[in-house]
Amino acid sequence: MVLLLSYFFVRKTIGFTDPIDRSYLPFFFLGSGFMLVETKAITELGLHLGGTWFVIAAAIMLVLVMAFLANLIVTRSRRNLTGSAYVGLFASLLIGYGLATSHGAWAFGPPLLQLALSCVVLTIPLFFAGIIFSSLISEARINISTAFAYNLMGALFGGVMEYNSMYFGFAFLYLLAMGFYMMAWAFSWGGFQARLFASQPQNP
Repeated sequence: MVLLLSYFFVRKTIGFTDPIDRSYLPFFFLGSGFMLVETKAITELGLHLGGTWFVIAAAIMLVLVMAFLANLIVTRSRRNLTGSAYVGLFASLLIGYGLATSHGAWAFGPPLLQLALSCVVLTIPLFFAGIIFSSLISEARINISTAFAYNLMGALFGGVMEYNSMYFGFAFLYLLAMGFYMMAWAFSWGGFQARLFASQPQNP
């Protein structure tokens, strides 16, 4: 019900009456994956440091730092980093899933090293996802309001899908996030192919 009401509210607010545009679906799935990874980061840091307001604030600060670094790299880079970012994103999610399922993997070295490693592993997927998001939204043909609307709806959907962790466990959120990011990759690649075909001169 919340998703349906949000969908109709967003459509009315931005004046969006056309059918769903597939070129904006990557933003939807990026929002869904972001919500799952952020929830996992806050939960894991709470397990390491305790579920206090300070831990939650620190986790959100790390998320914002990763987003800032991703935007900084995209604005200063002259190359399209989307492909490399997807590789790094899936690799970091697999590493995070492996560590989450191996419960004793964090128990090595001094506590400060364990904490630093957990912070990096838990938030580095958001860095790569931020590069993808910034690269896609910087395209000239993208309407910013529509892209953010799709992204917000995706975050709401990801928030609903978080409840799967109550049955499958929090490690399952990594697999779910990988599924969402794979969908984002598929639709972004499909949109790239369509734009490439449209830019080619047509034979009379």
